Amino acid sequence: MGNWYIFIDESWEKHHSSKSSKYFMLHGLVVNNLDYQVIWDLIKLRLDIHSNEKDKPNKFHASEDMQIVRDNVFDIIKKLDDKKDNFAFSVILEKSKWFNWKNAFDKHHQNACKWLLWWALHDLTWRDEDNELIICFDSMPWSDNKSKSMMIKWMKLAIADYLEKKNFKWKFTVFHQESAQNPYLQIIDYIWWAIYRKYEKEDDRSYDIISKYIINIFKPFTKEKIYPRNLLSKKTLPEEVSF
Repeated sequence: MGNWYIFIDESWEKHHSSKSSKYFMLHGLVVNNLDYQVIWDLIKLRLDIHSNEKDKPNKFHASEDMQIVRDNVFDIIKKLDDKKDNFAFSVILEKSKWFNWKNAFDKHHQNACKWLLWWALHDLTWRDEDNELIICFDSMPWSDNKSKSMMIKWMKLAIADYLEKKNFKWKFTVFHQESAQNPYLQIIDYIWWAIYRKYEKEDDRSYDIISKYIINIFKPFTKEKIYPRNLLSKKTLPEEVSF
């Protein structure tokens, strides 16, 4: 089966105000076999753009890219296999419904990491123990080195706790990487942007393109579960996920 990868990104501000996003979102893309054709297509598209633009960004970033660029990137993302090799999860926290959001953000953030990873791990139980789980998360615009270290710690604790409960002995690695260095982090950036547009702006156009990859969008406060595509026909939360 090869190694399993989880690429993680977050969307928008951690703070809550009348001018900020209503939601804090954490997104994960689970990948079994890396698709090198998709990686090459993204690199080639970036090279083509570089040859025609005065301002030459070094990565794709959905919220900043021109619409014609977004259209081309989504066309590439659609080439990903959507069977069992690529699927996405999201945890969406509506800030106004969470107690003391600003001062308790670290606790809410840690819980979101735990929920996201346990959802993913729950759907990776067919993995061979000889393979490795590799988790890579993008840098956050508000994060410093301390925040990055804390996030790595939270993820390691969540994975170790899950594996202990299941008596699994999988090897795993957690690390941070700049999205410019990793095409799959740019893909998850586009996926979260599509989900953000759906929930924040009620714009489904981009979401409709990537919805076939989404197994679960989880809103813990309301316990609302949305299944646009249920890969493994699981209709309940993993028993380890508690509130």
